[in-house]
Amino acid sequence: GSPPPITPIRAAPRDEFSKGNEWRLYDYITRHFIASLSGDVKYTEHKLVFDISGEEFVFVFHAVEDRGFLFATPWRAKDLRLEELDWEMPDLAAGTHLDIEEFWVETETTSPPDYLTEAELVSRMDAQGIGTDASIPTHIQNIVDRHYVVVCGPGEDGKRGEIIQKGGKKGRKGKGKGKGKGKEGKGKDDKPASRHMVPSPMGLSFCAAFEELDSELSRPPIR
Repeated sequence: GSPPPITPIRAAPRDEFSKGNEWRLYDYITRHFIASLSGDVKYTEHKLVFDISGEEFVFVFHAVEDRGFLFATPWRAKDLRLEELDWEMPDLAAGTHLDIEEFWVETETTSPPDYLTEAELVSRMDAQGIGTDASIPTHIQNIVDRHYVVVCGPGEDGKRGEIIQKGGKKGRKGKGKGKGKGKEGKGKDDKPASRHMVPSPMGLSFCAAFEELDSELSRPPIR
């Protein structure tokens, strides 16, 4: 069966840890454990529809009544896509007439999403029933070792980031081996903010071959 979950066994102050990474790992495990025992986030979504000269404009915002597990893991608020206001919205009844004080036009362009992060891939594999908590990391490592995908840092505008070498650090052009001193060593800042799974040309060709042979072979139910 799957191994038991990782949980903290006692409270530990910051000064008991000699290395920053050890403290960050303990802090993350403890916060996740507390979040798993916390209640749900409770919020109300408000949607206001304005009619201006026959054109509809929609404004959506959220009012959080109970932050629940966000108390321990505030970074997960981004996943919920909550639009909280830092100002008080007045009570508006249907049919209320409002004056337009100013207007402007903004032009923006969309950008392609970044490649799947390692955590997103794990979540999707779990949702599709591919592997177990114990075997999923092995499956991911296998496709990396077989060069079907490469692990990269964050990218921009649909382009992959720097390739992350084994050990967790991004590749660099220099030959220095410093650990934070000198021009080549980057110390803690050398670690990427996130790990993204980028398919290689061989991996794409391999998938395309399955699609050409039988498209169902590359679908999650067939593995």
